Amino acid sequence: MMEIQVGALIFAGMGLLFLLIGIFLVKVFGRRRKTASMVTTARVVDVECRRDSGGSTYYYPVFEYYAGGRMQRVVSTFGSSPCRYQTGEETELHYDPEKPEKFWCERDTKMMKLLCGIFMGIGGIFLVLGIVFMVTGAF
Repeated sequence: MMEIQVGALIFAGMGLLFLLIGIFLVKVFGRRRKTASMVTTARVVDVECRRDSGGSTYYYPVFEYYAGGRMQRVVSTFGSSPCRYQTGEETELHYDPEKPEKFWCERDTKMMKLLCGIFMGIGGIFLVLGIVFMVTGAF
């Protein structure tokens, strides 16, 4: 009986953790969208390749755009596999007029929403199942 409760508690705890991560990501992306009120056209000048510990390769676009009275050169924090950007390509960026190096890319919005939805969905399901397992004693 005690093993069932511990298992259900771990299940619910993992769900809560995933749910909180999803909420945190929504807040971060929302804050970035709110402060990045200026729009500009950026050019992809390079694509950085990075490997994770599992050997997978991710591609991070390097953007150049004029903002804050000077040319900005920034690497996206959002990588993809396969590569979604080509060198020389132009795309719309939204940047923070107070900190022109802080930006978000309209093309990445769907992926950000999907990422938030996955974390919150999995978290919500695990949390509800954990609570059901605790209440019913079934695991």
